[in-house]
Amino acid sequence: MQKLHVFELGQAVFAHIPRLAIEPVPVYPRIQGLDWDETINALEAWRNTLPAAYAVHELIRLGDLPGVRWLAGMGADLQAANEAGDGPAVVAIEEGQLGSFLLLLELRVPVESLSRKMTLLMFAAWHNRGEMIIELLRRGANVHAATEDRQETALQFAVRGRHQEAVRILTAHGADPEAATAGDIPGITAIDRARGDAPLLQLLEEARARKRDRLSAGVPLDVQALAGLGINDVGCR
Repeated sequence: MQKLHVFELGQAVFAHIPRLAIEPVPVYPRIQGLDWDETINALEAWRNTLPAAYAVHELIRLGDLPGVRWLAGMGADLQAANEAGDGPAVVAIEEGQLGSFLLLLELRVPVESLSRKMTLLMFAAWHNRGEMIIELLRRGANVHAATEDRQETALQFAVRGRHQEAVRILTAHGADPEAATAGDIPGITAIDRARGDAPLLQLLEEARARKRDRLSAGVPLDVQALAGLGINDVGCR
């Protein structure tokens, strides 16, 4: 497999990016041992010819934060999808790269970005990434957002994965355990999906009781939060 070594003013910004098997195969110039003008010209040509998002995805996977930051400065699209349909933030979630994920949010990747019609919060819930869930919620991610087709929420994805940590965090932030699916699997709630998993079911039933108490007290669903348990107090991996 060919490698790309990129140098800026003689210093390695990042190295050893595998050539990705994506058609059309991009041509990676070797930028090494060039004078300043040649380096700038080569970098500009590289930025204009390389599907830079593919390199971003690879650096995200590797956890190469300086490389990601440098590519962003070169104009790489931090929301572009790879051939699987995933943006860089989803790759960070799937690979468990918290540092890369936080950097993308710092670089203003929207918290409500969609990949394969799912929000980042849904992906984080599906993969049980507690710290990422917390960060998304802190930045205003909609805990009630649902997929267009089946109306599945982040909580539904967490329950499908049997992830107690994600369920605990989401319900602490007001996720509705009674929100039902639609489409080809209508009427299924997170509580329904938790049947047979006693600890998970208990978490959801407690959340349902809190929700109903607060609705009775006139607290709208979209502003409900778990009393006495701030988001900073929820344990995460």
